Order: sequence, then structure tokens, then C-alpha cells
Amino acid sequence: MLPLRIERASKSGIRRANSGISAGTILSAFIAIHILFPALLIDLKAQETPPPVAPLAAPAVQTAHSPLGKSEAREVLLYNGEMKFDINKVPVLGPRDAKYIVLELFCYTCKQCRALHPQMKQAQTRYGRENFAIVVLPSPLNIECNPLVVRALHEHRYACSYAEYGLAVAAADMEKFEEFHNWLMTGEQPPLLSAVRAKAYEMVGKENFDTARKSQKVKDWITDGVTIFKHVDADAIPQIITDKRKSAIIPTSVENLYTGLDQMTGLKPVE
Repeated sequence: MLPLRIERASKSGIRRANSGISAGTILSAFIAIHILFPALLIDLKAQETPPPVAPLAAPAVQTAHSPLGKSEAREVLLYNGEMKFDINKVPVLGPRDAKYIVLELFCYTCKQCRALHPQMKQAQTRYGRENFAIVVLPSPLNIECNPLVVRALHEHRYACSYAEYGLAVAAADMEKFEEFHNWLMTGEQPPLLSAVRAKAYEMVGKENFDTARKSQKVKDWITDGVTIFKHVDADAIPQIITDKRKSAIIPTSVENLYTGLDQMTGLKPVE
């Protein structure tokens, strides 16, 4: 991790790195860093090659088969090629062979994120689910699992637990994740944690859920979401990242979302 001083907090209570960097830090800021996760590979390109830098998460485990039983990985590049990942190893809403992939950073306790969710589902219908899929990674608004958060807000006190529960279902059975995620994102407020846990038990089984919840994969997916948030210099969620750019989305109306996605993706409505 680059040793940048973090001093300023945005209105959302999320830390951002300022530009007050020491001479030693400036040298290290031009390092070619490869951050390798079990799901994602974020390549922060730079101008010089320095001594090796420790990764932020465990190295990827190379396997012959994806979690969905497919023999071939599908590499997806986003944010001008700075993010690279296998679509079969991340939580996705929509078909993994969709023509266009975006990444959404969200939090289950974020009201804006919850308002955006049904609009993104409508956007999938507009563009065609076969054309438009959404990789979803939480960036929880709670300092317990997100070091970028500087203010402990009451409404987000269980944000890490909700993220853990949602991702545990994905880790236990990737095919069940979209249904569970849609259920969990319905309404202005998330259900009680006890209800979420009961729903997870119903869908993937108690033993599978409890094992997945403690897995390194769930921890790494949360780390991925937080790291990506910082890498793209975001200051709010929900955040949509495409092949070329990123944008904080304010879910005012679905028509405004369509306009933004049209511009960001170049997709056209299906006939």
C-alpha cells in the first residue's frame, strides 16, 4: 500500500488521500504495483520499476475450473485496463457471458445504493440482460471492515455484517447470489440480520453458509471493493465503473440513469 497521508474526510465519512506527500513517498508513488486478489487483479501502472511491494491480499489461487464449473476463464478489463478479473470469480447480476460488463460499488445499508438497485435492474431490461451484466462488490460504510471510513454512523453499524452475509451466499453458491442479493436490496432498509441469516440458510444451507461466511474469499471480496474505491479516487457510493470511466450515481430517476449509462457504455436499448 502506498504510504500516502490520509487526513481529509468527505461528506460521506470516507477518507481520501490528499496531495501532501513526502519526498520518499513521491518516489514510491511511481512504483509499478500489482495487487493480486483471488477474484481481481488491479494493475496500477507507473513510470518506474521499484523494489517489490507486498500485496494487499493473498495471491490468487490458480485452478483449472471456475466456481461455476466452466473450464475457461473470461477476462474482463475495466477502467482503461487498470482492473482485470475473471468474470467467473466475482459476484455478478446477469449472465456472465454478457456483451458489456460494469462494476458497481455499493453498501447494503446505503439508501442511495438501495434506491439505485431497482433502476439498474430496469436498465438490464432496457439494454437486454444478454448485453448488460453488473459485477457487484461492497464497499461497506463501516470502519470495522473499511479503513477509508472515518465516522461511525449509526445507520451503517451493521454494514460489514450485511456485506459478509451477502458475499457468503455468493461464496457458497454463485448461482444463488443474484436471487439473494435482489431480496436483500429490496426496500429502503435492509431486513434484520436474523432474517437475512434465515434466508441464507434456506437458500444455501446452514453449514454451507456458516463455512463460506468465515472463508478468505469473502474477506478478499470486501478488500477488493474497498481497494477499488480508493484506486479510482471515489468519494461516494454507489459508484459505477465501466471500461473507460467511473461515476458516482445519484438515483433521481431511471431516465437520468439511462442517459448516464448511454453515455458511459455506448449501449443502445433493445428493440
